[in-house]
This record gives sequence, structure tokens and C-alpha cells, in this order.
Amino acid sequence: VHTLEALLTAYPSEDIEYTIALGEPAYREKVYQKLTEKQLKIATLIHPTAQIGERSIIHEGCIIQYNCFVSCDVEIGHNVVLQPSSNVGHDSHIGNHSVLSSFVCVAGHCNIGNSVYVGMNIPVKEGITIGDYTIVGMGSCVSRDLPNGVIALGNPARAMKNNDNK
Repeated sequence: VHTLEALLTAYPSEDIEYTIALGEPAYREKVYQKLTEKQLKIATLIHPTAQIGERSIIHEGCIIQYNCFVSCDVEIGHNVVLQPSSNVGHDSHIGNHSVLSSFVCVAGHCNIGNSVYVGMNIPVKEGITIGDYTIVGMGSCVSRDLPNGVIALGNPARAMKNNDNK
């Protein structure tokens, strides 16, 4: 089966469960919307070495890879990816379709928007907000809020240009 239409013809929709193996948040969002319209079930995958704190909410379609730590009272939105060894601090929120790369460390009380990409090895200071459709480049240090729709780099991370094509 090579197309979605062929898959839907070959199998009843209630027998289909999928995951999205894309690292680009905007594409994750598009595929999720298309398959949700078809009323297909998205799988949630949590590696057995991941640690999930009490009262944390993990929405459908998340992929939480090995050695991840999600503290207490965290909400992880739909279709989010936590790459290996990423951490999310207490009382934080990760928006739908976002991707936290390996070795990202989000401190407590942070708000990461929808369709955000946080590159490898990035600390995010407590209480920070990263806006929707923002990209934070690898190795940056997020110590102040970042607005919607920018590409941010550096230490401290700052907006370098707009993320016009998401």
C-alpha cells in the first residue's frame, strides 16, 4: 500500500493506527490534520526508560523517546516529539506539534507554543515563553521570552529573522 487512499481502501479505518515520523513541526501539523480529518487513530509512544511525573498530561500522538524526563504537572500537547534525553520541568506546557531535540532542558513554569522546534542541547530558563512557530537553533541558550514565528539563535537566544514559511 503506497498511498493513504489505497490504505483506506485496503483496511477499515478503525484498524489503522499511525505515528508521524517527521521532525519538522509544520509538516507534523499538516499530516496530523489530514489524518485526523480521516478519523484515523494516532498512536502515543513512550519509551520504557522515560520518566513521567505525577499529574502530567500526555496528549495523543506524542513520541517520548528514551531517557526523557517529564516532571510533575506538565502538559504535553498533541503530536509532540521529545527526542532522547530531553527534559521538561514542572508546571510547563509544550504546545501541539512541537519538537524538543536531544538534550533540551526546559525548566519549570515554561510555555512552549504550538509547532515550535527547539534544537539540540538547549537550556530554557524557568518561566520562559517561546511563541508559536518559532525555531530555536542548536546550542542556543533561551534566557528570555521569544515571540511567535521567529528563528532565534545565540546566547542569549534572540530573534534573527522571521520564520515566514513556518
